[in-house]
Amino acid sequence: MKIKINDKNIAALQAAVKKSNGSATAHTHGRRCRMSATDALTRALILALTAPDQQRADRAIALAESIGAGCTKRQIATAKRNAAKLARA
Repeated sequence: MKIKINDKNIAALQAAVKKSNGSATAHTHGRRCRMSATDALTRALILALTAPDQQRADRAIALAESIGAGCTKRQIATAKRNAAKLARA
């Protein structure tokens, strides 16, 4: 999965952090979808890993930290594993 890094995507992911019953709602490709905290954290980690510059990487890292604060250790481990796999793809 390739995620294009731009301010719009970072803003969309930040909006997804607003959780409802353990999941987040995001607008992607003009549609609303629900994503789990693990999915949101995975996407934030991928944004941080693939950011084109340090400023965007820092924003993605801050976002990942805020999402991770509401996750269990297992969710964090899963998100890290998923992000590593996807970043290599």
